[in-house]
Amino acid sequence: MFKLMVVGHNGAGKTAFVKAFQSLASGVANSIDPYVPTQGIDLKICKFALENETIELQVLDASGHRQLRATFEQMYNVVDGVFVLYDTTNASSFGGAWPFFF
Repeated sequence: MFKLMVVGHNGAGKTAFVKAFQSLASGVANSIDPYVPTQGIDLKICKFALENETIELQVLDASGHRQLRATFEQMYNVVDGVFVLYDTTNASSFGGAWPFFF
């Protein structure tokens, strides 16, 4: 089992990315719900087959709230990888992604 964390600026599309990834992994089309901000951290389990093996991912979808950044920094120690997402149509979203690198 692998643990991945998705972080980024508020409204960058982290939850939509995770839902689309989960839909792709399961092979079942899920509709994207209306935008509802994530509070804290949301955990999604994704299972998919790769070269005759079943891969299980725990994907942690983290909200972009500044108050929770210390918690996220602690989470970096227990995950296998981090996706830093930003909205390419919003310059402040890109600027807001930088604190997640440090």
